[in-house]
Amino acid sequence: MILLDSWAWADSSTSTSCFFDSLGPRRVDPAERRIGESGGGLAGEDGARDGGGRRQAEAVLSRAMSILWRRLCDFRSRMELEIWHWLLIFFSLAPLSCGLSADGLALLDLAKTLILPSSISSNWSANHATPCTWKGVGCDEMSNVVSLNLSNSGVSGFLGPQIGLMKHLKVINLSGNSISGPLPTSIGNCTKLEELLLLNNQLSGRLPDTLSNIEALKVFDITNNGFTGEVHFRFENCKLEIFILSSNYLRGEIPVWVGNCSSLIQLAYFNNSITGQIPSSIGLLGNLSYLVLSRNSLSGTIPPDIANCQMLLWLHLDGNQLEGTVPKELANLRNLQQIYLFNNHLTGEFPEDIWSIRSLKIVAIYNNNFTGQLPPVLAELKHLQEILLQSNSFTGFIPPELGVNGSLVKVDFTNNSFVGTIPPEVCSGRKLEVFNLGFNLLNGSIPSGITDCPSLRRVILRKNNLVGSIPQFGNCRNLDYIDLSYNSLSGDIPASLNKCINVTFVNWSRNKLAGPIPSEIGHLVSLQGLNLSGNRLLGELPVQISRCSKLSQLDLSFNSLNGPALTTVSNLKFLSRLRLQENKFSGGLPDSLSQLVMLIELQLGGNILGGSIPSSLGTLVKLGIALNLSRNGLMGDIPPQLGNLVELQSLDLSFNNLTGGLASLGNLKLLYSFNVSYNMFSGPVPENLELMF
Repeated sequence: MILLDSWAWADSSTSTSCFFDSLGPRRVDPAERRIGESGGGLAGEDGARDGGGRRQAEAVLSRAMSILWRRLCDFRSRMELEIWHWLLIFFSLAPLSCGLSADGLALLDLAKTLILPSSISSNWSANHATPCTWKGVGCDEMSNVVSLNLSNSGVSGFLGPQIGLMKHLKVINLSGNSISGPLPTSIGNCTKLEELLLLNNQLSGRLPDTLSNIEALKVFDITNNGFTGEVHFRFENCKLEIFILSSNYLRGEIPVWVGNCSSLIQLAYFNNSITGQIPSSIGLLGNLSYLVLSRNSLSGTIPPDIANCQMLLWLHLDGNQLEGTVPKELANLRNLQQIYLFNNHLTGEFPEDIWSIRSLKIVAIYNNNFTGQLPPVLAELKHLQEILLQSNSFTGFIPPELGVNGSLVKVDFTNNSFVGTIPPEVCSGRKLEVFNLGFNLLNGSIPSGITDCPSLRRVILRKNNLVGSIPQFGNCRNLDYIDLSYNSLSGDIPASLNKCINVTFVNWSRNKLAGPIPSEIGHLVSLQGLNLSGNRLLGELPVQISRCSKLSQLDLSFNSLNGPALTTVSNLKFLSRLRLQENKFSGGLPDSLSQLVMLIELQLGGNILGGSIPSSLGTLVKLGIALNLSRNGLMGDIPPQLGNLVELQSLDLSFNNLTGGLASLGNLKLLYSFNVSYNMFSGPVPENLELMF
């Protein structure tokens, strides 16, 4: 009752907002308290007095209880404030007392082996409570580090064992850096890892067996590193979707367990040293879309089981030692877009049904020994962009409708035995860029669609049996390279060639072209190589050719050209090879030839130049391949400056009227071909030349 007494006599003016007020007793004043204690309300003689006393006692008690409740509420409020005060202090001091999380400490340790750029290292601080705000770091709702993404960030150094301390990691992406050294075995502790991306670094050594522990792994890409050895790790419950080990130094065989990875979409071993056969278990991969095993040392035959991979889009088996025939079952790959089988030892007829796969975009099967003919259905492939068949033994006609229904970009049938004519509508899609039919048995004329194809960059029809004239050029702005050599083309050189203002190389040699070289040749300001040798060209070399200032190779040999050509070509400062032999050029050897300081080959034999050999030729010190001045009616002595041509390997001065001695040629130590016959030389033969007589 002491507590009640002290509160009962407290100041009744004290207010409170405690909600208990409405429920508690009223305040008890002293008079009421005394009545209650004396028992007057219970033992009085008068009934009315007895009732009034009781009411007074109840009033006193009620007021006393009201004060008690208010004081209790006030006490409780003060205690709550005190508790919140101490809680606030506790939580504000908690980080200082707990320190950086374990994942954060592991990352800081990792940063001691990885050399991070300042933009990242300045953000990784031990003063932080959590690494979740650090650059390249991602966390879950529990502040566990679940991703480390430092791709393309300029990171170097090596990957330390601390990586294995972060056991909640799901994603590691360190691609596109300069990280070196081995992959630590502790990586196997990251058992929750789903994506491991290490491509485009300088990592080396063997892949650790502990990778087997990461059964959750879905994406594994180590492209373009220096990993060695065999793949010994394995995934019993394989969840892999992407498994890429391209451009390393891995050897051994493709692991058979890959066939258990039913979710696998991409499998790539490109550019390694993998041996053995392609496992037939790959046929179990029903979701496989990309199979890239190019540039290895795989042997044996192509397993027909691959045809079970109905989702396959890319089949890249090029650059191996595969042999035998192509399984006809591959025609069941109805979604196939790319088939790369080039640079193998495959033989036999290429299955005709494969040409009926409507989704085909690229067929690259060159450098094998395929036989057979191309079916007409080939022309119906509307999505076909590239068909590369060069260096095989295909025969028969090229489908005349080739290109009519498609969007062809590259066609290369070089070095086969195709006959018949060139498909006239091959460029109808207006996307054709490369058209190579060289080294076949084609006949007929060149279709006008070839020289009026705006997209065309490269044309090679070399060494066929083509006849007729070269058609006029139309829209050929993108044409860069055109080789029509070793045919039987006739007529004049079309002046419309000047429309091909970006052409860099023209080879029309070994044909039956006649007439003069048109002056419009000077419009070809990008021209670097011009070969018109072995034709029936007449007239003088047009002076406009000097506008072709980028020309480095000029071959007009074996024609009937005349006039003083050497003065004209002396302005072509970048010439490295000049072949004008077997023409009727005249006018002597001008001193201006000394301007051609880039020359490594100068062939002028079989003309009617006349005069003497100028001493200025001795300044052409890069002449190494050949200097041929034979059969030109030259007179006088060999200038001693010719001894400066110490790189020269072949010298022909035969069939002239030269006199004097050969002493100046004693410095030409690299000569392996030397002919000065049918002249009037005298005196001793230099020691280095004696064995050539």
